[in-house]
Amino acid sequence: VRRDGKSRAWVTVMYGCDNFCSYCIVPYVRGREKSRHPDAIVNECRELIEQGYKEITLLGQNVNSYGKGCDFNMDFADLIREINNIEGDFRIRFMTSHPKDCTLKLLDAMRDCEKVAHHLHLPFQSGSDRILKQMNRYYDRKAYEIILSAIEKHCSCDYCKRNQKQKENTRNDYAFSAYFIFFFGRFLFYRKNGFFFPCVSFSFFFLSADCRNYILTQNSILYNSARHSS
Repeated sequence: VRRDGKSRAWVTVMYGCDNFCSYCIVPYVRGREKSRHPDAIVNECRELIEQGYKEITLLGQNVNSYGKGCDFNMDFADLIREINNIEGDFRIRFMTSHPKDCTLKLLDAMRDCEKVAHHLHLPFQSGSDRILKQMNRYYDRKAYEIILSAIEKHCSCDYCKRNQKQKENTRNDYAFSAYFIFFFGRFLFYRKNGFFFPCVSFSFFFLSADCRNYILTQNSILYNSARHSS
């Protein structure tokens, strides 16, 4: 458990990764996927809530694959529902999700659980099927678009009963113009055989232009700093 002040806490639900994306070092340094037992996770969350924490973020390299190959019968959607049933006034977040493992069952849990934040980090990585294949991402552009449609169907609120064209306008004119590249953490690159490999992710967020410009500016500063210090 990692804490930030007395309001937010991060709880690890699994370690490692089995995806072996061609640009990623995680499976080699953190090992294969290993999920923690749900009882331990739920008990940790309950203790944090009793201590007054208001936001619990569930962590894993790919939380969507939680529970695979384990001797307990519970996936990530089930885990979310168990934590949502804990008494108290708090919010649930989670990251990161791999698109290939984003299921309707998970989206249903996000819709049904009132304590789950309306936020989903779902890395896109590339709009090119060729690049996605080279990245070993296990999905293509069409598959990602299907996921977006499922998210809209299962999770969105139809404000003022928007018609289909209004929904399409929102998605086409706003959502796909709001993406940006961001870097994870302080260590932006790792070096291997004389080459620098960037740890980046394409994601869709609904942010104001000023906010996006600020983030891009900060990432540019960090990028240049990393280059000059290497």
